[in-house]
Amino acid sequence: MVFRNIIKNLFERGTKFKKQSGQLFFIGNKRSGTTILAEKINLHPDIYITHETDIVWILYNLYNGIEFEYYAQDEPHSTVVTLEKCQHILNEYQNMTPLECYEKCQYHLMKNGTQWIKPTDKVPFLLGDKKPNQQSEIFVNNWVEKYFPNTKYVHIVRHPFDFLSSIPRLLPKYDLGARYGSPKCKDPVKILKTWAYFEELVLQEKEKKRFPIHTVRFEDFCDHPALELSKIWDFSGLSIPLKFKDQIEKNDDFGILSGGLHGDSRGNKFDLQIPRNVKKIMGFYGYSIS
Repeated sequence: MVFRNIIKNLFERGTKFKKQSGQLFFIGNKRSGTTILAEKINLHPDIYITHETDIVWILYNLYNGIEFEYYAQDEPHSTVVTLEKCQHILNEYQNMTPLECYEKCQYHLMKNGTQWIKPTDKVPFLLGDKKPNQQSEIFVNNWVEKYFPNTKYVHIVRHPFDFLSSIPRLLPKYDLGARYGSPKCKDPVKILKTWAYFEELVLQEKEKKRFPIHTVRFEDFCDHPALELSKIWDFSGLSIPLKFKDQIEKNDDFGILSGGLHGDSRGNKFDLQIPRNVKKIMGFYGYSIS
């Protein structure tokens, strides 16, 4: 009954929204369920979140006249693809505002596709990118605040033990552990400290109150996908699509659980000396150490 009342209120409130164009970015940590969350958010006809174009990082460097460097705490492959596919647009950046250049690059990548983005003619009201680490940095957000009006952030947080367990799946193709301070995941405590660093950036950004930020726990999204997805669409300022009404009211899993999660997605345990700041953030989001 409580679930149905919440959904009913979300549908009723959604009919009163006026669509406003803007950006919907991810903030926080990788390996937290960002891919599957973005995929489900994109079911909304008026939202499209690209899969790691790194476009904000690229434009931040370009418009600030910074000698370009790949973001140190992430793999460079997505950045390389965007630079190659959007070179003709980026070469003309001086004739555009950052927002105009951003939109041209994003729509070009959406129309033509990449190995991670299926070609689409979708023209959303909210256009974003899934690159939580880069988009958590305060210096990047200082720039975003200046040039990207109507920006909102989605923050998905995951139990750090499950986050830690997911990293080796990327090896040996990508050494994400090295990007989190510990090559080949040899020092899990270092990785947890970096996890805490990005979560602390999110909390700092929330304190500044300059962007709307919606947080969802990965575990809650898996347990109640229809509800959590509805909340995100509601947060985005868009009506919940009526074509999904039956699925949402039935608490459908939108293919998340039936599609299968990795066996180590949840419930991992580690015998570690947990740093104090990691414990603090775990407690803040209701995560247990044991």
